[in-house]
Order: sequence, then structure tokens, then C-alpha cells
Amino acid sequence: MEGTSTSNIVNHSRTLRLSCIRQQARLLCNQKDGNIGRRIILPSSYTGSPRDMYNRYQDAMAIVRRYGKPDLFITITCNTNWLEITQELLPGQKAQDRPDVTTRVFRSKLEELKHDLFVRGVLGKVIAHVHVIEFQKRGLPHSHLLLILEESDKLLSDNYDSLVRI
Repeated sequence: MEGTSTSNIVNHSRTLRLSCIRQQARLLCNQKDGNIGRRIILPSSYTGSPRDMYNRYQDAMAIVRRYGKPDLFITITCNTNWLEITQELLPGQKAQDRPDVTTRVFRSKLEELKHDLFVRGVLGKVIAHVHVIEFQKRGLPHSHLLLILEESDKLLSDNYDSLVRI
């Protein structure tokens, strides 16, 4: 490829990506420390792979570029004492013993929260959002949500204390 103009890069982006992948594969295959197993480069369609995470990051940055910085950062954490979880446990069981129940209850509570935020607009009209679900060491899920509100619904610094809950 001659030149490095933007149009040249756009026209040859597929070739550039392929050469980047080939270079990564060569580097991985030439490692001398422990040639155990077979090296596989996961596609971006594989959830949690480095390429998937990179694509998700790029998507989030595109949202920020388009709509501006997030206004609210909300975290919801699974509580092992939620009635919906404790009712399903057998005598002697802990919530950690039933990841199916804790995950199902957490997901329903998260969907309810998202409905309140995005459909009912309890904190204002949300014009863009990003969220991620993670699992703690004991297997309990939690989620982080970043919300971008419509300009008329953005909070002033004096109003934040009225929203904070423990």
C-alpha cells in the first residue's frame, strides 16, 4: 500500500485488519515458554473475548462522542437476603449454592430497574445508556449502568444528594 491518506486506510481497512491478526498469530505461535495446547484467536462474536471487549469499548466511546459524557453512574448488586431468593432455598442452603436462583432473581430486578429508568423515566428522559453485568468472587451478579439524560433533565450539583441511596 502506498501513502497513508485517510481514504487509503479506509479502502484497505480489511487488509489492515487481516495483517494485524496474522501478526498477532505469529507472535503467539513464536512464544517459547510452554508450547502446551493449541493457540486459538477468538472471534469478536465470542462474548468476553479480547476482540469482543474492544468492540464494546469502541461502541461505548461512540455513544459518548455522539451524546456527551454520562450523567449518572448506577450500580445494582444482588442481595442474598432478597425474599425471592431466600424463599427458594432449602434448609441449610446458602444463596451461593443456588446460582440459578440468584441470577434469575437478579435479572428480573435489573429488568425492572431498566423499565423504571428507560420507559417510566423516573430519573428523567434517558437518551443513551450503556450497562454491563459482572459476577463477584462468590458468584453474585452486579451491574453498572451509565446514563446520559436529555438536556432538560440533567441534574444540577445541588440535586445529587436527593438521589443517593445506600
